Amino acid sequence: MLPDPDICWRGVPSMIDGIRYPNVDVIGASLLNKVPVRCLVSEWSAGDCLRVYSVDFPGARVVFAVEEMLYSIINHDDGTGNYDGGVYLKETDRSAVLARLAEDDPMQRRFRHFLLVGLNTCVEIVDTHEPIVRTHADYESARRWAREAE
Repeated sequence: MLPDPDICWRGVPSMIDGIRYPNVDVIGASLLNKVPVRCLVSEWSAGDCLRVYSVDFPGARVVFAVEEMLYSIINHDDGTGNYDGGVYLKETDRSAVLARLAEDDPMQRRFRHFLLVGLNTCVEIVDTHEPIVRTHADYESARRWAREAE
């Protein structure tokens, strides 16, 4: 399943588009099926957090997070998943993971395969729901909010 060079990502429009040099932090991934997987996307300048968003994946089933530099060199997609400085939430309709889940899921759920691209980390998430993007006043309040479900 990795690498999967046939993946072609397309952008999912969201309020985080255009953020400069985003950091992505994954919160809750070790608690799958107990809490949603929550990712914080933040923009920093000179040590100050300028903007911070959370992206909730409420029905996450598969989570894969890796350093962005490694993600960009492993030939895991057709190049559309690389950090490009503009669109950070992406989705594909075709991947080895989706094909395998379609074969093996006894409930025949419709899984969706998302990518959240950051300057530091890339996160792939397979979910049964639409991701939920929220804005927060500051980084610390976003972290507190993200950890509330734990």
